[in-house]
Amino acid sequence: MSSFPNPNSDYLSAAAAAARPGREQRDDTRRLVSASISFRQPGRKGSMVSLRDVSATGCRFTSYVQPAIGQRIWISLPGLESLAATVRWVTGNDCGCEFDRALYPAVLESVMMRIGQRPS
Repeated sequence: MSSFPNPNSDYLSAAAAAARPGREQRDDTRRLVSASISFRQPGRKGSMVSLRDVSATGCRFTSYVQPAIGQRIWISLPGLESLAATVRWVTGNDCGCEFDRALYPAVLESVMMRIGQRPS
């Protein structure tokens, strides 16, 4: 499994990311969003968090509940059952997670439409 880059990468293009030492290239494109979703840690009740971006392989969200890097969590995107994911990074209140199973492109488009974002 690949690690997610730091969210402060300013959504660099693949060429710009490759030019910066220590930065990994992402396999797919992040889509900027603004939506409330459900997030749950093991042994805790779910809470609402602010979804900031999403891709087929993971997402970034803002939460006052700080999961640990490497922790397994569950994310509920609109129209889908809870998705198992692993926290890959935490910076301040922002967290990045990688889904256990990537979303099919049509499923990601459906999520985007349910959020109210135009598919790209």
